[in-house]
Amino acid sequence: MPRFFLSAALHVGEAVALPGDVVRHLNVLRCRIGEEIVLFNGDGLSYHAVLNSLDKRTAEAEISSSRPSENESPLHITLIQAVSSGERMDFTPVSYTHLRAHETGRN
Repeated sequence: MPRFFLSAALHVGEAVALPGDVVRHLNVLRCRIGEEIVLFNGDGLSYHAVLNSLDKRTAEAEISSSRPSENESPLHITLIQAVSSGERMDFTPVSYTHLRAHETGRN
């Protein structure tokens, strides 16, 4: 089930107009009216919703339920990196954030 981030407050029973970037993803994924999606906004909950409408540039979904998010990896990841030159060193924090590394070490 596709998951999408929304910066707005979300509530069960509410119909939500989805932003343009989400609408583009829905169209690329070839989602259809009536399909279930998951919305989240960083409050620790996943909001299950059903697409009510979907056009080329607009979409609306109705939130049917909310549950605590269970998307944390069960793996304990440790990332170790040697010193890199230039912008590569700046890219490292982004990489270990995406990997959800628990620990980091640098030589």
